Amino acid sequence: MKSVIVNNSGHPVPHVFLHKWIKRLDRLAAQEMAAELYRRRELVLAFVAEDEARRLNQAFRGKNYATDVLSFQSDDPSVLGELVICPQVISRQAREHGLLVREELGYMVLHGFLHLLGFDHEKNERQAKRMFAIQDRLFERLLMSREFRR
Repeated sequence: MKSVIVNNSGHPVPHVFLHKWIKRLDRLAAQEMAAELYRRRELVLAFVAEDEARRLNQAFRGKNYATDVLSFQSDDPSVLGELVICPQVISRQAREHGLLVREELGYMVLHGFLHLLGFDHEKNERQAKRMFAIQDRLFERLLMSREFRR
């Protein structure tokens, strides 16, 4: 999967890490879920400042706070979708969760990626359990990959 990164956040973004993370995620997700339908597509990651994350979250989800990641499907069959990410929120959450910022960022990219594949955790408990089980399993496998070990 090709990843395109656009940074309008005013904060540094770990491009190399993200490209490697998405490449590995693509392979693991295909193994885990036999999800060939998305392979070899493009994934856009747009990094935005906190005020923009708040505005988008309000506009699309009716929630008046800056969120970590928003997922947007694409009408273009060559593009899986777009993840809008707020690095300030990611940094705060990393401290709260006791993770490295890159680990929290990777976890939220994985979370948004699963949303783009049709998973949801807000509609009902059964779907939430399924999504989070897959998310946690993939995250552990990603962290165990040689290139992402601490």
